[in-house]
Amino acid sequence: MRQLSRYELISGQRINATKSCFITATHTDRETRKKIKKITGFSHKTFPFTYLGCPIFTGRKNICYFTEMTTKILKYTGAWQGNLLSFGGKAAIIQQVLQSQTMHVLAAMTPPKDAFTQIEKYLQDLFWGHKEGKKKHHWASWKYLCFPKDECGAGFKSLFDIQTAFAMKRWWRLRTQDNLWTKFMNAKYYKRVNLVARKWTSGQSRSWKELMLIKQFAEPHMLWKINKGKVMFWWDNWTGIGPLSLYVNGDIALGNMQVRELIIEDRWNNEMQQILVPPNLHQYINQIQIFYRGRTDQCYWMLTQDGTFICASARENIRCRQNKNDTFNAVWHKDLPFKISFLIWRIFFKRLPLDNTTVKFRQGNTTVVYEISFNLKIYLRKEFGFVPLEASWRDLCILVDAYKPKLKVIPVCWLKPAPMLLKLNTDGSLMSSTNKAGGGGILRDHQRNLIMAFSVSMIYCSNNMAET
Repeated sequence: MRQLSRYELISGQRINATKSCFITATHTDRETRKKIKKITGFSHKTFPFTYLGCPIFTGRKNICYFTEMTTKILKYTGAWQGNLLSFGGKAAIIQQVLQSQTMHVLAAMTPPKDAFTQIEKYLQDLFWGHKEGKKKHHWASWKYLCFPKDECGAGFKSLFDIQTAFAMKRWWRLRTQDNLWTKFMNAKYYKRVNLVARKWTSGQSRSWKELMLIKQFAEPHMLWKINKGKVMFWWDNWTGIGPLSLYVNGDIALGNMQVRELIIEDRWNNEMQQILVPPNLHQYINQIQIFYRGRTDQCYWMLTQDGTFICASARENIRCRQNKNDTFNAVWHKDLPFKISFLIWRIFFKRLPLDNTTVKFRQGNTTVVYEISFNLKIYLRKEFGFVPLEASWRDLCILVDAYKPKLKVIPVCWLKPAPMLLKLNTDGSLMSSTNKAGGGGILRDHQRNLIMAFSVSMIYCSNNMAET
């Protein structure tokens, strides 16, 4: 309490006892807990509990600890399920609202895979929709929709890839920053051993295990720029070809030697090079430029131009890939609404409820004719005559391609009046942008001779007034 009172005195802030709590070991007796509660004024809690939206727990990860995150997504999807939203509206909600609800938790920890699967199931149900209280058929898996648009996907982002990118960011911060968290991790896990060479052992925390698993994906893209030379000679990637420990005999014991031990008066010590590393690596070391010795060594993220870490670059590097198709650059054109592009996408991959794609839904000899196909055949009957309802989609396409419309020409001519009579023809028009109108007429006899003609301009009138 003395330390807390000192903090309040120095910072000018006061600790809110109603929002504070303390946690004790499971074998702590009740009397001790009562004394702590009386002295501090804090409430007593046990694991698990939620702090700043993240579940705090001990032991194995359980999906029940992340119920708050999954329930929040389910609540949002249930609220929007009854709205009349197009595919474009649903895609915007999923990308801009729902997936962002998980970003805070993913940036701090790694939820279990079952939590990701459950959330993506909720998103998939929202995207494809419901009808009469039942889920509509999912014409494409969520994994397939999460590919980029030029790789035959719909442009969604996988939560698994986002989580992996955040894990790589945590490794980047552990390697490049000097703060309270990195000092704690250093003192607990790798105080006497190099961080890159450290391995996870049974009994250590799950957070540390996740860092040890992700380093194999992050380290190849981290390049160190030599200044002071405190970079690890064997374990850090400062040559651009990876750690030098990969190129030496495994029987040699590699210590925590630093790069500066190989530098003499701002140049490389060639004699020590010949002793330590194989001859084929000398050229890579000699071409490394030694910069300002007074500055700390800098780490560059090789997947971006300026060397700063960006989660988008990490996610793009570790995600699954498919062959690109330039056709979809036109399908997903920026000027086309999402629902139109997605309709073309569904037609291209046969993801529509047409006869030739719904065979698996048929029972016995019953033919399933969906409304879109039926209405199209009715329309084609009016244009081409007889079109059988059992015609396949392919036959309809061939019929439309082969159709050549008949040109029908109707002559329009001036009909002359009866003898001794005159005929007056008038017309008018309106320009809505300027609200100006005009009218005119021509008077002729039964021999088509011009008797007179006139024109007049008008303002602030309608089309009907101009015609009359």
